[in-house]
Amino acid sequence: MYHQYNYYKYYITGSPDSPYPSIAFNANSSDCFIAPGQSVFVRANAGGASINITKEASSHTNINFFKSGEEKKHPNLLRLKVELDGMSDETILRFIPEATAGYDGEFDAIKRYASSGDVPQLYFPAINAELAINTLPKLADGLIVPFVLITGKLGKYTISATELNFDADIDVYLIDNELHKKINLTKVPSYSFIADADNYENRFNIIFKSYNLPTAESSGEELLDIDKLDTEVVQIYSFNAKVFINIENIENNNIVIIQDILGKKLVKTNLTSDKTEISMNKFSQGNYIVKVITNNKVYEQKVFIGK
Repeated sequence: MYHQYNYYKYYITGSPDSPYPSIAFNANSSDCFIAPGQSVFVRANAGGASINITKEASSHTNINFFKSGEEKKHPNLLRLKVELDGMSDETILRFIPEATAGYDGEFDAIKRYASSGDVPQLYFPAINAELAINTLPKLADGLIVPFVLITGKLGKYTISATELNFDADIDVYLIDNELHKKINLTKVPSYSFIADADNYENRFNIIFKSYNLPTAESSGEELLDIDKLDTEVVQIYSFNAKVFINIENIENNNIVIIQDILGKKLVKTNLTSDKTEISMNKFSQGNYIVKVITNNKVYEQKVFIGK
């Protein structure tokens, strides 16, 4: 892996001392050797780069293969897999306190795409990044994490939670905003549906629910509650400098107001659809308060707008 200080590093995950740290080996030191049969990725810092491994680089050093014979479960981890006609792709969402809400080279992995456009693709969006492994700092009740599905052709797709490592009191839901479906992956780990070729950026969310967790946060910021945000009724989240609001059973006189952190009103508009997206391109990066006002309830949540 290319490092900012111009070293190449070889990473493995999971040491005997911790369930999640990454261990880096400098390529210019004695621990740089890669075991026969060991896979490795190299990321270049510019286009047109190439690597030439000469015969002199080989060694008879006895280096261990970096895979334990016993499978280790990583806590607070969700692995999603999408399948179609024998083709598949995976993405991972996990929680580690030392991580950040944006792209973090120590814990996240950039998405790499299949060469065939027919292969379905999954990833988690982050600020200026598409992530195959998305690591967030804190798990919370009501946390909404969008993910993206790219489909190459018409077919019956299945999204499965092939790994779900959370405490027993935490439920993990997959939300299909297009078909208005809510699947508790903790109880039913697979969801099948028909989809055409498309890039579904705003269709799917993961939501975590547990009364034993702190109240949900958006990009590390506290949720401000007037009526507790009921994610079965209202979903408020941000992505790519936009605010998204999904509301079930929409009625007349629903209003959304967006304020800056000091309470200055920036946007006020009526909600006329069960799915609304509001561009925040003309506003600076930072935290904003989104308030949804219905006939008898007011929902309020902070979101982070990145540029």
